[in-house]
Amino acid sequence: MLIEEEAEQLLTSLGLTSLQAKIYRTLLDVGEATAKTIAAATKIDRPDVYRVIAVLVRRGFVEKIIANPIRFKAFPIDEVVEDLLKQKQESMVQAEERASVILEQYHNKRPKTVTSGQGTYFYSLLPGNHEVIDKTAGKVMESSHNTLEFICVDIYPRMIGFKPLEDFFKRGGKDRILAYNKDEALAMKVLQAFEKGAVEIRFMPKLSKPPIVALIGDKKEAMIISREGNSPEETECLFTNSPVIAELASEYFEKLWKLGKTLN
Repeated sequence: MLIEEEAEQLLTSLGLTSLQAKIYRTLLDVGEATAKTIAAATKIDRPDVYRVIAVLVRRGFVEKIIANPIRFKAFPIDEVVEDLLKQKQESMVQAEERASVILEQYHNKRPKTVTSGQGTYFYSLLPGNHEVIDKTAGKVMESSHNTLEFICVDIYPRMIGFKPLEDFFKRGGKDRILAYNKDEALAMKVLQAFEKGAVEIRFMPKLSKPPIVALIGDKKEAMIISREGNSPEETECLFTNSPVIAELASEYFEKLWKLGKTLN
C-alpha cells in the first residue's frame, strides 16, 4: 500500500471524512496550492473543494494564505494527528460518561424481582406513555384467562381490534370496564365489537377523576398508573404480579364497581 493511501486511512480512522483526508494529504504533497490546483490534483469538483477546505481551515488543519489567488497550506501532519487523537480521546470519555448514565437509567427501569417461599414476583416501574401502557396492558391480557378489571377515565377506542384483548375473549374471558367519563355512543361500539356478555361497562360520571388507572388480570397481575403527573414523562406505571397488590387493586375496583351506573 502506498504511503499516501496509508496516510489517508489514518486520517479517516481518526475522524476526517474521505474528502477531507484526500485534500489534506494532497496539500501535504504539493505544499501551497490554490483551490483550482487542488481540484485538478484530486479530481474533486471545485465547489466541493471549497466546501471541504473551509472545514479544514476552521478546524485548524489547513492555513489560508491571503494572496491573489488565495492559496492553502497544510499544517504538519504530526500536529494534525496529535489534535485528532486528542479529540477522539475526549469523544471517548464523553461517550463513556453518556453510556454510564444511559446504563444506569436502563437498570433502574428493569423489573425488580422478589423471591418468596411461594414464588418469584416482579415489580416494574415504567414511564406512563401510551406506547408503554398499550404494551403492558397487552402483557396483562395475554397472561389472563378469566377476568379483566379495568378502571379508566375514558373508554379507549383502540380497545376495538386490540389483538391481546381479542385473544383474551377467545379464551372465554370476561372484561369489566369502569369509566369516569360517560360516553354512551363509544360504550355501545365497544359492546357491539365483542361477543355478547364478554364486556360489561359502568360509569361514575359524578365523581372526580380517579387518582389511578388500573388493569387487573385474574386478580394475579396488575398495571397501575399514577395520574398525578401532568404529562406522560411525569406519569408512572407499575406492572407487577404481586398477589397482594393485585388483590388490593381488585378490591378497590369492586368497591367502585358497586357504585357505578350501567348504560341506560
